Amino acid sequence: MSFCFLPTRLWNSRVTQLLCGRSMIMFNRYQSNADTLASSLTTPVVSHDQMPGNAGFRKVETLANSRDVSVLCKTGRLKEALGIMNTMILQGTRVYSDVFRGLLQECARLRSLEQGREVHAAILKSGIQPNRYLENTLLSMYAKCGSLTDARRVFDSIRDRNIVSWTAMIEAFVAGNKNLEAFKCYETMKLAGCKPDKVTFVSLLNAFTNPELLQLGQKVHMEIVEAGLELEPRVGTSLVGMYAKCGDISKARVIFDRLPEKNVVTWTLLIAGYAQQGQVDVALELLETMQQAEVAPNKITFASILQGCTTPAALEHGKKVHRYIIQSGYGRELWVVNSLITMYCKCGGLEEARKLFSDLPHRDVVTWTAMVTGYAQLGFHDEAINLFRRMQQQGIKPDKMTFTSVLTSCSSPAFLQEGKRIHQQLVHAGYNLDVYLQSALVSMYAKCGSMDDASLVFNQMSERNVVAWTAIITGCAQHGRCREALEYFDQMKKQGIKPDKVTFTSVLSACTHVGLVEEGRKHFRSMYLDYGIKPMVEHYSCFVDLLGRAGHLEEAENVILSMPFIPGPSVWGALLSACRVHSDVERGERAAENVLKLDPDDDGAYVALSSIYAAAGRYEDAEKVRQVMEKRDVVKEPGQSWIEVDGKVHVFHVEDKSHPESEQIYVELGKLTEQIKEMGYVPDTRFVLHDVDEEQKERILFSHSERLAITYGLMKTPPGMPIRIVKNLRVCGDCHTATKFISKVVGREIIARDAQRFHHFADGVCSCGDFW
Repeated sequence: MSFCFLPTRLWNSRVTQLLCGRSMIMFNRYQSNADTLASSLTTPVVSHDQMPGNAGFRKVETLANSRDVSVLCKTGRLKEALGIMNTMILQGTRVYSDVFRGLLQECARLRSLEQGREVHAAILKSGIQPNRYLENTLLSMYAKCGSLTDARRVFDSIRDRNIVSWTAMIEAFVAGNKNLEAFKCYETMKLAGCKPDKVTFVSLLNAFTNPELLQLGQKVHMEIVEAGLELEPRVGTSLVGMYAKCGDISKARVIFDRLPEKNVVTWTLLIAGYAQQGQVDVALELLETMQQAEVAPNKITFASILQGCTTPAALEHGKKVHRYIIQSGYGRELWVVNSLITMYCKCGGLEEARKLFSDLPHRDVVTWTAMVTGYAQLGFHDEAINLFRRMQQQGIKPDKMTFTSVLTSCSSPAFLQEGKRIHQQLVHAGYNLDVYLQSALVSMYAKCGSMDDASLVFNQMSERNVVAWTAIITGCAQHGRCREALEYFDQMKKQGIKPDKVTFTSVLSACTHVGLVEEGRKHFRSMYLDYGIKPMVEHYSCFVDLLGRAGHLEEAENVILSMPFIPGPSVWGALLSACRVHSDVERGERAAENVLKLDPDDDGAYVALSSIYAAAGRYEDAEKVRQVMEKRDVVKEPGQSWIEVDGKVHVFHVEDKSHPESEQIYVELGKLTEQIKEMGYVPDTRFVLHDVDEEQKERILFSHSERLAITYGLMKTPPGMPIRIVKNLRVCGDCHTATKFISKVVGREIIARDAQRFHHFADGVCSCGDFW
């Protein structure tokens, strides 16, 4: 027997090396689809150890192979274990159920779906009789690997389901983000007479991740109390997490305080809950208390607090967390440093983010993406695009998040060509253009002024979610295609997509751009009555702007006074802007007073009030406003316009003489001005706020930044090509009129994006209908 055993082990080790590669190639021919295999492998295979005369030899060999597979699984050598399994299948050697279970458990641990499907196929080929333990392990593997379809198929085939089967299926629904289906599965389980245990409750509580699901979570909580499991450590920890994620942080704290045992996960979930609520100071206090309780925070704890630091006001909190991270020894861990870079960028600490990025000896795609995203969010679009190029030069392949961020930086007419190049790169590299990437492309093209490209991408989408619909609605609203925006909104609702608060902001904006007052009133009411969305400050700003621009100034002011929270400067600013349009001095004074109470440094409020006074001929009052600005060191944002020509961005200011070709620009602009005057253009000097003579006012209007940019574009681009410019402020009425005349004289489309919207000038007409 000893003579037989030694050669067998030696032979088995050698055959594994020789046949593993070949067997894997043969086996992979039918690995791609487990369902196809299931139908093709239904006939049990007769193993060699079932043949007469081979029983003793084969039994020893099977045990040896099984031990090898078990050892390899325990040591994390899954590929080698699969090689032995495949060799055993090819030889007809019996593979025990426990061997398959061990392999499936290792696949689940590694979240290795393809290898799990390989084991599933081998189970079918082996002809082994199914048993509940093996089926549950298979189901659990698919659940942990995130394949809901495979998990559901296995679950449906299990005849004798127990608590493990049901819990694994609930886990699969949760992993697939099918939270309501997870709860329904739980309810069906109870109807089937299966009583949930603590593992079931822990798996189910992970399904409740937002305030909309809080009520279901509370129902499950009551059942947990009835089962006497509320204070069981794992269940109690999951309850803390559920309430924190659903926004009921006070209830999460009550359960936390009652728990007799708290580990690092329990502490981290509560800390994360406070951070997500914006209560970073409380999260930091808990971090200190946690350390006093001798529970060491881990990198997830620190990352959770950093995720709550999202505004400049939280920068000091973020720096404090950074110091804790260094003290705790996590300061050199790449994952933690990536979180720090993201935090500093969100809080406006760009220099700190740059330093962390520069000091890293090794950077992964997450690091590069964090920095690209930071530049994009802070408005450093050139830097974001250059960094995106640099990461690829260093051999780092961008992921979907990287592309989404860099496309945000291309969201300006000056970067349209760059955006198109990145789009082409996505297509040529074979990236899967999912709904989020396609939505980013729709948004980028719309913000670049190319609605034709935006519509083309949108129409090619096979799947559309609320983000995609909102992107196209927003684009249409910005471009004055407001009826089209509202049609898209109706289509979206008909297809069962529920609009969110961002969608309604865009819909109200669309109504504002064309003065659809009744339509706007209807959508403002519908937002809360039909969808339960409480109007936020941005919705009130749009609604007040809609009413004000349409001349309903008294109603607009009453809306502000009846708001359920203190109106912000943007709401009063919308009324102030409308008062300027309609020359309502008295109401404009009230609006300006309220804006400046909330934000004494708001230069726009001073300028608007000064404009109202100047338009009413009250130049002394207008001058007083400017004197107050000087006294308070409030500087008006200088108007500037820019245009991209041959890959270079050219910036112009009013009366700008700094451009190398300024002399020629002014000559061409002079000729252009004479041409449009011959066609009937008359300068509207009311838009000059200074008390100077008419000739000087005309000269100031003549040299506004947008006219300089348009003239340069006409000089440097081929005939017939659209001119695309951007202005940082709202285009003045006189420049708007002049640009309409210019578009007719030169026979070219001029696309201008100002602080409010896009204007498409063509053949003497603007897309806004002179309502902006």
